[in-house]
Amino acid sequence: MVSIIVSASCLGCGGEADETSVDEACRAAAATFAAAPGPGETAAGHAAFLDAADLAVREATFPIRDLAADSDDLALQELARLLDRFPRLAGRWTIEEIVWRSWASVVRIAEVAAELGEPSCGAETFRLSDWESLAEQLTPPAADGTGYVEALSAVCAESIGSFRRSGEAGELGEVTDAVLADNAVNSFDRGTDDLVPPADLVDRHVSILAALRSVDALTPILGGRWPGATDRLQASFDRIDADMEAMGASC
Repeated sequence: MVSIIVSASCLGCGGEADETSVDEACRAAAATFAAAPGPGETAAGHAAFLDAADLAVREATFPIRDLAADSDDLALQELARLLDRFPRLAGRWTIEEIVWRSWASVVRIAEVAAELGEPSCGAETFRLSDWESLAEQLTPPAADGTGYVEALSAVCAESIGSFRRSGEAGELGEVTDAVLADNAVNSFDRGTDDLVPPADLVDRHVSILAALRSVDALTPILGGRWPGATDRLQASFDRIDADMEAMGASC
């Protein structure tokens, strides 16, 4: 399946923004999103909820993008890019695929916000519980945990595992080639689209998707001005490893 996720905005786009703090930007996003109804149980309600999420994310993205442009703080860089690359329903992506990725994006945004000491950018602002309930409504948990773990192991082996065996990764699988690492992670990400975890593994599944969102945000800034980005990226790979191991999966 050839698909495109369109970012909610674009880093480096033209246009001026007011001098707004991270806290103010996220409070504005929270107010915008809070005014929208929940996703409901109809296709129209789901679409309206995704549109409201897009507006809220945009509210935060532009000022935080401008703040990040003048900062060397890697957490702020990641937050700006997580917001900028927040999933939207476009191209051939299904609503189920977008909802799961959005859920994971909100998880990662909340984690980075906590790291920055910016609780206004947390899970409540971007309505984590609504994404969770919508994902469960659209894709009820699978009954077969064994089949899910086996399929996840196969997808990982064909993507991240292949990258690690390629000679472009260090002995312990360290990230040494940003482009190939990004390709491997994108392949793994796409491979999860047909996988539905059982109820007891949903949190681990979302944690893996959140790590993938982090990698997606970080790979464009590897090296150069942000040499520490490699360590941050490696932490996301380590997170995937830990979640896989905890589920009894392998890569």
